[in-house]
Amino acid sequence: MSDIVKLDDFRPHFQATDPVTGSVHVLPVVLVSDMVYGRTKIDSIEEWQPMVRALLFALLQEVAG
Repeated sequence: MSDIVKLDDFRPHFQATDPVTGSVHVLPVVLVSDMVYGRTKIDSIEEWQPMVRALLFALLQEVAG
């Protein structure tokens, strides 16, 4: 499930759970926006794969209702 959460620095963060591993990823909304619009450089796809999978799964859940 996805959610917008507030951490200690009070910036909005996006939280999503990887459906394969069950790991929870919490990222600044600004970073998620930069990823969507291609402004974030990805050095290693293996490093980003669980996070991207979690975000895509969360978005699909939102669309499906």
